[in-house]
Amino acid sequence: MNEIVDFHPEDMDIVVQPSVSWIDMNASIKGSGLFFPVDPGPPVSAVATPWIPKY
Repeated sequence: MNEIVDFHPEDMDIVVQPSVSWIDMNASIKGSGLFFPVDPGPPVSAVATPWIPKY
């Protein structure tokens, strides 16, 4: 579950699976002249974490 499913450069649209990192996504679309400009911090992926804060 960490693959790019589809990329439509003419629509500036990309479909990814949940754990694709923005770094990997940018590397795979580099040749199109497009990039994902948001930097959410350290290299992260869109997955849930079991970490629960204690208050």
